[in-house]
Amino acid sequence: METKHCPHCNCDLPLSSFQKNRCMKDGLEYWCRDCKAKDHQQRSAKRAEIDLCHCGRSRRKGHKTCWRCIRKVREWNRDHPQEKKANAKAWRDALRAKVYDHYGRKCVCPFGCEVTEEGFLTMDHIHGGGCKQAKENGGCGHILYAWLVKHNFPEGFRTLCYNCNCGRAHNGGICPHQQKKETHHEK
Repeated sequence: METKHCPHCNCDLPLSSFQKNRCMKDGLEYWCRDCKAKDHQQRSAKRAEIDLCHCGRSRRKGHKTCWRCIRKVREWNRDHPQEKKANAKAWRDALRAKVYDHYGRKCVCPFGCEVTEEGFLTMDHIHGGGCKQAKENGGCGHILYAWLVKHNFPEGFRTLCYNCNCGRAHNGGICPHQQKKETHHEK
């Protein structure tokens, strides 16, 4: 396996650890991906401290970026609608995967549901309050997933299938599976 030396971290790494750069003699960046990412974060943090956009220009008042960067992003979004849509979907899918990796990829209804199909899974507020939080945060779905990741996966949430989650919401907090078992035992 071919390797390249990164002078910043002083390591010999596989070529896949370096981004492509046509300007370089070997066609690869000088520093490895990790070193470049750390350097970029440090530079962005320094610029943010002195109230500059990540590109180094003055920020638009009340925003994190300058007008030039905003215009550039808007133009790219206008010119590449399919890529924008694909990028947004990939971001939402990755966010959902992080949340389900943490909370579980199976309906945890104690009454035998056990749905594992990701398309049917939802996040449940164990003690209620989902509608209130959705109003405060501006929505649910990927907005809730982003909130969970940002707040480091807080307690008070669990994975339920859509039927169990909505059934609890419209049935006084009782899962339809629980109600069905109770009705079955009474007969």
